[in-house]
Amino acid sequence: MTKYFLVKDDSIIRGPIDLPTSWKNISGLHLLPAVDLALLGWLPQEVIGFEPFDPATQKRTSPVHTIIADKVKSTYIVIDKTPQEVDAEKENRANKLMKRGIAALAKGIADVQENKGSFIVASDMPAVSSRTKFYLKEDM
Repeated sequence: MTKYFLVKDDSIIRGPIDLPTSWKNISGLHLLPAVDLALLGWLPQEVIGFEPFDPATQKRTSPVHTIIADKVKSTYIVIDKTPQEVDAEKENRANKLMKRGIAALAKGIADVQENKGSFIVASDMPAVSSRTKFYLKEDM
């Protein structure tokens, strides 16, 4: 759906937004033809440069809005990330995964201690699959 900007004196007042159904004393604003909307200051958005990109190696800039006679152009630019940015993001992802893993392990240990049990590897017990299963001693 086309987004619109409210423009007054060559300045953007609002937008981009969905065209309101009513505005000021006008009911059915969204039904008006483009010419009448433009006379009221409502200009449609034209998006430029919003192609898909690889977020692992590229980033998209925030849009630059340019008022043209009967529309507002929103231009995006895709630029490559620096090697330092790519490395920093990889490190941040790895740190988050490690923290989640440590938190899950700590919770598991706390649960075992709370139940006064201990983990044993049940390799000598029948299992539904070939995967190693863990049981609390009290559960056996």
